[in-house]
Amino acid sequence: MNEFNVFSRIFFTWMVTIMKYGYKSNADLRPHLLPNCDYITSRTSHNAFELANKKYNPKLLPKIRLLPLIWCTTCNAFIISAIFDLAFIASDFTAPYVLSALIDFISNNDNHLWHGIFYAISYCFFIVCARVLDDHNFWFTSIAYYRVQASLTSALYCKMLRLSPGARRQYTTGEINNIMGVDVSEICMFFHQMSNLYGFPLCIGIGLYILWLQLGSASLSLVAVMLIAGPFTTYAMRRIDKLQTKQMEFKDKRMHQISEVLNNIKLLKLFGWEKPFMDRITKTRNRELRALNNVNYWRICIDIMWTSVPMIIAGISFTIYTLTSIEPFSAKKAFVSLFVLNMIRSPMARLPNVLSHLARAIVSFRRIQKYLSAEELDESLGIIDDVSHHRYAISLRNCIFAWNINEEPILKDITLNIKRGSLVAIVGRVGSGKSSLFSAILGDMYQTGGQRSTIAGSVSYVPQTAWIQNMTLRDNIVFVSEYESTKYERVVNACALKTDFDLLPARDLSEIGEKGINLSGGQKHRVSLARAVYQDTDVYLLDDPLAAVDAHVAQHLFEHVIGPKGLLRQKTRLLATHNIYFLKEMDCIILMSGGRIQDLGTYEELSDRGMLSEQMLDNKSDEMSIDSEDQTSLQSIRMNTNRQLSRRLSKQTSRQLSQRSESEIDNKIETLKERLEREAKNAKLIDEEHQQFGSIEYTVYLDYLSRCGLWLVITSMVFVFLFNVCDVGSNYWVSLWTSKNTTEVDNVSRKTFVTYYWTAILLVAVFILFAQLALRYCAIRASRVLHSDMLYSILRTPLSFFDTTPLGRIINRFNQDFELIDTEIPFYIMDTTKTTFWFIIIMAIIVYTNAYMIIFIVIVIILFVLCYKYFLWTARQLNRLNSITRSPVYSHFNESISGAVSIRVYRVQQIFIDRLYRLMDININIHRHMVSAALWIEIWCALIASIIILSTAMLVVNYGKSISPGVAGFLLIYSVEIVWGVTFSLRMAADLETEMVAVERVREYSQVKQECNWESTLDKKPNDNWPAKAQINFIDYSASYRSELAPVLKNINFRVESGEKVGIVGRTGAGKSSITLALFRIIEPKTGQIVIDDIDITQIGLHDLRSKLTIIPQEPNLFAGTLRLNLDPLEEYSDQQLWTALERSHLKDFISQSSDGLLYEIAEGGDNLSAGQRQLVCLARAMLRNTRILILDEATAACDLETDLLIQSTIKEEFSDSTVLTIAHRLNTVLDYNKIIVLDNGMIKEMDSPDNLLRDSGSLFYSLAKEFGIV
Repeated sequence: MNEFNVFSRIFFTWMVTIMKYGYKSNADLRPHLLPNCDYITSRTSHNAFELANKKYNPKLLPKIRLLPLIWCTTCNAFIISAIFDLAFIASDFTAPYVLSALIDFISNNDNHLWHGIFYAISYCFFIVCARVLDDHNFWFTSIAYYRVQASLTSALYCKMLRLSPGARRQYTTGEINNIMGVDVSEICMFFHQMSNLYGFPLCIGIGLYILWLQLGSASLSLVAVMLIAGPFTTYAMRRIDKLQTKQMEFKDKRMHQISEVLNNIKLLKLFGWEKPFMDRITKTRNRELRALNNVNYWRICIDIMWTSVPMIIAGISFTIYTLTSIEPFSAKKAFVSLFVLNMIRSPMARLPNVLSHLARAIVSFRRIQKYLSAEELDESLGIIDDVSHHRYAISLRNCIFAWNINEEPILKDITLNIKRGSLVAIVGRVGSGKSSLFSAILGDMYQTGGQRSTIAGSVSYVPQTAWIQNMTLRDNIVFVSEYESTKYERVVNACALKTDFDLLPARDLSEIGEKGINLSGGQKHRVSLARAVYQDTDVYLLDDPLAAVDAHVAQHLFEHVIGPKGLLRQKTRLLATHNIYFLKEMDCIILMSGGRIQDLGTYEELSDRGMLSEQMLDNKSDEMSIDSEDQTSLQSIRMNTNRQLSRRLSKQTSRQLSQRSESEIDNKIETLKERLEREAKNAKLIDEEHQQFGSIEYTVYLDYLSRCGLWLVITSMVFVFLFNVCDVGSNYWVSLWTSKNTTEVDNVSRKTFVTYYWTAILLVAVFILFAQLALRYCAIRASRVLHSDMLYSILRTPLSFFDTTPLGRIINRFNQDFELIDTEIPFYIMDTTKTTFWFIIIMAIIVYTNAYMIIFIVIVIILFVLCYKYFLWTARQLNRLNSITRSPVYSHFNESISGAVSIRVYRVQQIFIDRLYRLMDININIHRHMVSAALWIEIWCALIASIIILSTAMLVVNYGKSISPGVAGFLLIYSVEIVWGVTFSLRMAADLETEMVAVERVREYSQVKQECNWESTLDKKPNDNWPAKAQINFIDYSASYRSELAPVLKNINFRVESGEKVGIVGRTGAGKSSITLALFRIIEPKTGQIVIDDIDITQIGLHDLRSKLTIIPQEPNLFAGTLRLNLDPLEEYSDQQLWTALERSHLKDFISQSSDGLLYEIAEGGDNLSAGQRQLVCLARAMLRNTRILILDEATAACDLETDLLIQSTIKEEFSDSTVLTIAHRLNTVLDYNKIIVLDNGMIKEMDSPDNLLRDSGSLFYSLAKEFGIV
């Protein structure tokens, strides 16, 4: 902004260029915005915060001192803001003296006209000057706002990356989102209002002095009223503080529940659990709104009191003066006093809102302070970069580790010395501590005993749950390294990803959805492995990456990546695995049991000691050595096919090139370019957030008002109108009062005037009370309905909606947008309505006093409307952009929370912090232009309103002899009020219009495309015992994930008889999981049908279908909460039934060790359970449902062989009469099934009994069995 001149900076004329682009234009404004000032960039703000943190917060302090940090970050902006505020107060309080001189001019019939003109111009000047100074005060508080927002958000993000495991378990993702979104916003909003806290007492002091000069001792009523109002306000604020804290707790809980539902939306849909979880969220929301309602009652009390206080002060002062003073109650005394009281009234009117923001900011301040004071990871973990002098890559001696310092240790007596370059396997049963050992090595657990662990060199980590970012496949693999094509191709081939690229619309440049939602489980793990390999580090911690892939892919990954001849052969590798066939290749095997290292040694050593037999190893491992010439790898087949296709295309192109001219070749190249661009466009998975243009549609307002209750809204508006009539009428009554006291002091009953005045004051309080109660009730009602509608709509959307919509975008609407709907929009509606009615009444009185004033008023109104419309187009777009650019910050936060361990391990925290800086800077810059546009309209409306002030003052000067001093005083003070009223009214109206974008955005997600009905119609509803036979029939079935995509299942035909056990096998991407999604109608058919017991499943409700099917999914998703909640969210089963299910799923012993039993608290995402234990919880859940049809989607991939056999045995016993469809990586689990279906590329290639398929050496199933070592 340095290139702009002083005039442009004072009056914000630099915004005009930008507003030209926004006026009646649907173009994106972002390219036309000015770049961010360096002072308010996130990096600069956060650096200032961290410098202050080092100064004021030594490591020994138990609680961070946050206030000094905020002050050091923002002091410059605050000091400049305070200077402007003091100048504003000085200019504002000069006006009463000029008013006094003007009334004296009229009362004394001064014949020097130039005196009156000078007074009139001075009066107008000081009023307008005060407004400009106040706006610049607001501008510099906004600068402080941005500094606080950027520094606190960055500090919270950095803290999240450093949280200790115990502290992390105290904060769910929803709570962290709330702290980052709502609490930071509350503190920032308070800074916009903070100047009122020191400005208010200063205004009171100056006002009291001027009142003393006019009314003498009667003015002390101000002190008396303040002494009563002050303690009441203090008490009310304490009550609000407590209630606000309670409300925020409910809000945290609601956001946690919403976040968890969105993260597990697939599980909810598969089990048909949307309703109970929706009811849980709605119940929490209702409790949150009840708490908000209680807060509102106290806010209304404060609002009414401070709205009435200026009138009460005036009433007491005028009454005392009238009844006790021997001097007449003159117009000068009355209207100078009223002018001062009106000046005090403005900060008094704002005080309830300021105090409300203060109460919320105090609560938020404490929450942020508590979060920033939470325990951090022990960074004393020895990571040694210089590895040349260290024999061991990983060293631990007699170490004890726990997740929480107050809990029982998980790992005990861990002693390890892993040599550099060695290949080490970690084996053990489910829950033995394999994943915990990785966490301990990485420093993610508390070390409560033993010598400090050390890691020599850089580390790569492949977690058991793959962390995939919302970016292209290539970017996920390259991560933060530089792209090198040769290295990249080598890694991709080694990780068997080349064929997967062919399945994607833009190959490796295809966009991957959040959490890899458009990848299979095996693909996600291979991408995670490829990322680790590409980083080329010294140590690799591999937490069972082979579990989710097929046998031949596992063999490929071991041979080409992990094993002695793989890409990582010279690296140190720790591999947790249940795959027993690779153990002979290991340099060392660590056997875990009960959180201890039971034994370790080479394969031969452990075999000699008889330790490996306990792990269900057998001689089949000898047969796992597969000759590469015998593999019918899908990769080689497709590569050969691609080569043949390329040769054919090459020959065809050669013939064509020989026959076409150069111009035709150019056209062909252009066509090819267009096709590639189209493919790249189709490859984009995540849609840009939709941005509305133009004005807010009237239907948005009507919809909001209808949800409020139209008659209640009309009633509140009537009360607001009556409030304004009584408010203005009371001051008009004073003008008559002073006129009578001047001319007919002996004949007028003073008691009559006092009585009427106090009646008006009482009515003002009553009417504003009723108006506030009605409006707040309306707002709560509308907010409840809007939230319920949006929640219902989101849960009713097809799963494909979540493929293309980042969760941060949805959370932003449930969080920030509803914060505006709950608290800000009702405030804007009330203030806009009050000032609009007030403006109409004042204009009517001014015109009634002098009809010629209508000319100026019409001119001013026209100019107001033109400025307002010109401003509003840009303001709306900026506000929409503000909401849109806020969503990526939420998405980045959520993505980083789930990948915090990987970010730390790869030591790329600063890269992710820089990414946060960029996202925040975009949002801050949008908001800066929003504020600039608002200040532009305020300043220029004040300049336009000065026409009314000057013309009214000139009218009074010119017609002074024919206008009584009382009427003149009334006109003069209300001409000034017009400036404040119009600017405030326009700001409130503009803010209301822009904040209604929140309602618009909520309505947009309340009207998204819905999946089919949950419930069947009466004529189609199946019987309660359906499906009695459990026969499944696929008839010419084809389906795709989204309508614009190619089918993933093609002409599927097969029939499953009652009670049959069917195995579905095939290589990665063959369409196995798509079969299960089709059965649950997660994807709908393009052609054909699925019939279960003679009922076409598309003819019945989704819940009627899904409640009769049970799935044990590939990804064992759990909810944060008790074990009982995870097993039985509908609360349909007894404790005995739950314990029986746990016993049969082999979890009873583990749960019995905890004193909590069924109330055992499961952490978010089930982080305090191993992947195998999470899968067993899913098995217990399935046994409770005990439906006639069971689907297992690679359900035992994360289990060791013994647990796998136990699960298979349990399933055969518990579901002996059920129809079972099993998608399996381990073919031995389906060899005794009735039927095997072999899928490839979405089509059925083979279908027969296992025996018949194995007899045919040319069958695809035979080749799979051979790869697995079965034949």
